[in-house]
Amino acid sequence: MQQFAHRLRPGEARTSLGAIALPLLYHELSAVLAYFAVPLETIARSLPDPRLRAVTTSDGMAVVGVCFFDYRRCALHPYREAGILVPVGIEGEGSTDLPADAAPLHYVHRLPVTTPEALAIGREIWGFPKYLADIALTENREAVTGSISEAGAYDLAFSARVGRRTPRQRVRLRPVLRADGLNIAYVAIEAETTTLLANAGLSFTPKEGFDDPLIEALSSGTFLRGVLLSKAEASLSGIVDAYPPDPITPCPDTL
Repeated sequence: MQQFAHRLRPGEARTSLGAIALPLLYHELSAVLAYFAVPLETIARSLPDPRLRAVTTSDGMAVVGVCFFDYRRCALHPYREAGILVPVGIEGEGSTDLPADAAPLHYVHRLPVTTPEALAIGREIWGFPKYLADIALTENREAVTGSISEAGAYDLAFSARVGRRTPRQRVRLRPVLRADGLNIAYVAIEAETTTLLANAGLSFTPKEGFDDPLIEALSSGTFLRGVLLSKAEASLSGIVDAYPPDPITPCPDTL
């Protein structure tokens, strides 16, 4: 992972909490990534920039992901994180300053975390849509479960049966953030143990006044595939590419 991190030009970002070395290194973590098929119309309406195009299945459904991370040892204090992601393409995407094995783009719709430190750094450096929440991730030989509880917003529960193990695996993706235009970072996760998931499902309980059609559609989506990454480490770059604001769609003033 150190060798990979050096390929992304080590640097430093200034934040309200002090200087943060980049890439941000995670030395010990577990993670779950699961993808569901969801009606394309709902997802297309939820994407914040007209240049984003949702990745679709062969039968025209959009693909939406949910993820859970338990960062036990990293450059920050230990914390947990969860996210709602939409694999996308960007209209007119050109070359980027990335390794040759460029990873798929994922628009980050929502990314709750469990500590104020992770929230502040994520918002200030990358523009991640982070919120404080209670997040759990548990695993055993038969199943993996996860949950998100954002106070005053919603509760989301995830469960899946674990399947067969696969060889050591690297997962790569490029988060796409809607800030001042579209910003792109790079994530690589290397797992010593990788387990495929089966029969995954979600339940979504919105609190009064909370409305998010994308999460609601995801909760009733059809499971496609998923993976549990154990005994893993990861690296998160700074912003490696950016697209200027779309002249038609105004940017929100706040996250």
